[in-house]
Amino acid sequence: MLFFAGGILFSINTYGQDICSQNLESAQRQFDEGRFYNVESLISECLRDGFTKQERINALELLALTKLYLDEMDKADSVYLDLLRQDPEHKVNELVDPPDLIFLHNNFRTTPVFYWSIIGGINFTNALVIHEYSAFDNTLTNEQYKARLGFEGGLSIEFNVYKDLYIGGGLVYNRKNFFFSDEAVFESKERSDGYKISYIESNNFISLPIIAKYTVSKDKIRPYFYGGISLNLLLFSNQNDLGKISPIGEDLIEISSRNISSYRKPVNLSGVLGIGAMIKSSGLSLLALDLKIEPGLTIINRESRRYADQGIVIQNGIVNDAMRINSISLSVRFVRPFYNPKLKKIN
Repeated sequence: MLFFAGGILFSINTYGQDICSQNLESAQRQFDEGRFYNVESLISECLRDGFTKQERINALELLALTKLYLDEMDKADSVYLDLLRQDPEHKVNELVDPPDLIFLHNNFRTTPVFYWSIIGGINFTNALVIHEYSAFDNTLTNEQYKARLGFEGGLSIEFNVYKDLYIGGGLVYNRKNFFFSDEAVFESKERSDGYKISYIESNNFISLPIIAKYTVSKDKIRPYFYGGISLNLLLFSNQNDLGKISPIGEDLIEISSRNISSYRKPVNLSGVLGIGAMIKSSGLSLLALDLKIEPGLTIINRESRRYADQGIVIQNGIVNDAMRINSISLSVRFVRPFYNPKLKKIN
């Protein structure tokens, strides 16, 4: 019985949609023949309930254009605003559509008011030595810094300020790692031996980037580029795998990882430069692939702690060099635009 009732309802609904489809075709013919006053009566009932989503968009576009031709400008604006609220990314084709429709479309704000994004990705970080330091004079060293893989994740939001230009910021967790190794020989009155050491340093930040971003198009693939600055707040810093330290010629001495947060500045700055592309996903949602570089702008070491007691590390002559950290990251973003179409102010 329920199946039979459901079948009847489905048939009625399908019949109603067929009638509305026929009415839309009739309205289009009436419009093409210049009988503009007949258009609204054919589609008004179905606009309330009966059209599919795409048919509703087509009907509203036809009705807006009809109002233009009848010189009912305020009604044309109202109908087209209704269309944009239902289809915020509606486009006109300048090669095919009537100039009046293109003119009407261009009178409305159709760019997103803002974008918000969820970010997840990886980064490669290395140290740029500004000045080398040693605890002892006349020390021959062979320092090496190498990039290591890290990761990041967070949120961002960007507000439209002019046409396709956006200003925004974010809250991003970054784990930035780099590898350090050194082999040194002391040639002084105090020492005549040497050491080997290597470790991976992990600096963990909460980053607050501020950027300006420009989007290139509104098609299915939407390239963009951006630049700005990031305030990086240090959460903690560790030197890991520090079990590789030994006097030269002897076995490695196992040493546990160390927290070195007190030897790093709590606040650092970095530049932000990036490019990417947003790709139309489902509905209004977009997926973005983003490539970003962050050159360090400040030295991460605390000068006042450079020669502080660091246990076995300072005993072997190791003092942190003055350095900045640079990184390059590749991330995937889930992007959601927020639209609020409205009629532009006409001067």
